[in-house]
Amino acid sequence: MNGLCTSRTPATALATLGAAFGAHVARTAATTVTLADRGRLIDASGTWTLALPTAATAGAGFSFALRNAGAGVITIDPAGAELIDGAATLALATGRSAVILCTGTAWLAVEIPGKVTATAVDATPGRLLKVGDFGLGSDYGPPISDFTAELRSGFWRFLEASATGYPTGSSYFGGAFVARCGGSEAGSEGGHLVIAARVGASPSSQRVQLGTRQTDTGAMGWAELVHVGMTPTFPAMLASAGITAGTTVTAGTSVTAGTTVTVGTALVSTAGALTLGGNPVGGKQMIVADDAVGVYTLPKKAGTAMITGGGTGTNPLPANTCRIVFTAGSSQTATRESISGFGASIDVVAGADLTATPGTDGRITVSVRNGEIQINNRLGFAANFEITVI
Repeated sequence: MNGLCTSRTPATALATLGAAFGAHVARTAATTVTLADRGRLIDASGTWTLALPTAATAGAGFSFALRNAGAGVITIDPAGAELIDGAATLALATGRSAVILCTGTAWLAVEIPGKVTATAVDATPGRLLKVGDFGLGSDYGPPISDFTAELRSGFWRFLEASATGYPTGSSYFGGAFVARCGGSEAGSEGGHLVIAARVGASPSSQRVQLGTRQTDTGAMGWAELVHVGMTPTFPAMLASAGITAGTTVTAGTSVTAGTTVTVGTALVSTAGALTLGGNPVGGKQMIVADDAVGVYTLPKKAGTAMITGGGTGTNPLPANTCRIVFTAGSSQTATRESISGFGASIDVVAGADLTATPGTDGRITVSVRNGEIQINNRLGFAANFEITVI
């Protein structure tokens, strides 16, 4: 008589009938499932392959449970060309479990949900995330108190004044996105990328910082990102970069990183003038209405001016474009350079005040006067002009 009749105990009955999880067996190395494993929970650890018998041998309804209790990967491999869930093999990762069932011709796997995370920052492999873990789906993410510590990928919150390793110490709070981007493809195992944004009351007080490092721990390299809401003036941007207007830096000299640089106020002016090695250059864009005169104040008394004129749209037209060599001091001269195909619609004069004496109808007249260039547009439509002086 079999054990079911002789022992008369529930445990023996369950094991004999192959009831689900009626017995437990540990496995630590490659092995093949046998008919004796019907209904068993196979507790596996390590990285190896669990071979299955042929589906015909196991028969329809044969099943067992498999749990990966170790740190490796257990690969389930059906016999020959047979499939499991339509694939040649099935890999069971750390912490995962599944019920394996034979249909008589193939194998099916029904995965069993594993343990859930113990905390909002539980990074144990194989754990199921709860809503809110690592800041996913919650009202707010877990806090970061130290940016120099090893961080986990996710969405976090922080306080500037108390977060170690953050580049500013203001009383603002903010949110941070953290990505671990190391790995063999990056040549590093500990790469961090952090985008941290301050929550400000207005766009002008909002700040966004980008931090990176190539190690598990240590100081981040931070850079502030510019956004459209900042709208600082040019002097303010210089000041934020440690550059103070006032004196001139000589071209060709070196500047040590981390020191304050002083730049002459003549570097850039509101009139659009730029000084390069003591040579003023400049430019202006303007739309001149039909029968009107546009005026550009020159950055210097002599030089070359490129005048680019458009048609009814913004595209420049060769006929409305020319290059002029000029002097614009107490005496004025203007000579248009001859360039084939350009300037057919432009007349160039020196000294004339086109606001008092307009040019020829249907054409553009350019006059070089004391310290300025006048452009008289008589084309019959408003035209766009760009002036570049070198």
